[in-house]
Amino acid sequence: MVSVFLLFRFRPEVAAVQLSTSQVKIMSGGLNWGLILVMFVLPLALGVALLGWTRRLRRRWIRITVRVFGALLLLTFLAVVAPALPYFWALHLEAKWTAAKPKTKAELEACLSLYSERQIQVAQSLWGRDYPLQPGERMVQYRLLYVEPLDVVYTRSNTIVAIYTSYE
Repeated sequence: MVSVFLLFRFRPEVAAVQLSTSQVKIMSGGLNWGLILVMFVLPLALGVALLGWTRRLRRRWIRITVRVFGALLLLTFLAVVAPALPYFWALHLEAKWTAAKPKTKAELEACLSLYSERQIQVAQSLWGRDYPLQPGERMVQYRLLYVEPLDVVYTRSNTIVAIYTSYE
């Protein structure tokens, strides 16, 4: 409710009273909000606005120019967001499996979706390459959204020994 209040009626003197110190740290925790606005919100908002605004223009060449510019802004937004989607998908799945605290392969795979799986050597793991495999253990790499690696060490009975999130 506080964030909705701040979004629509921002007054610094009221905001300072309503936000506690912990909320301020969470909201400003190392993120460059100006960069986020310029890279994500601005191209999307301007692109949609320009594409919707063209109906009001009378001259055809101006309409076409504004539509092309709006489409370029939307394509810029997609070009910036598309490469980041697998990482955000991996973070989403990580939140699911850390909350579930899986102990077996079946429990972990119940938390995962849109992934591929393959058995790898320890040297192929980005973060788990120093792990000494014991007899009967194996390392499996999941590719979350078919890109981001998640390395898991299993015993012969499919019990989880270690999890390495290599996409970090």
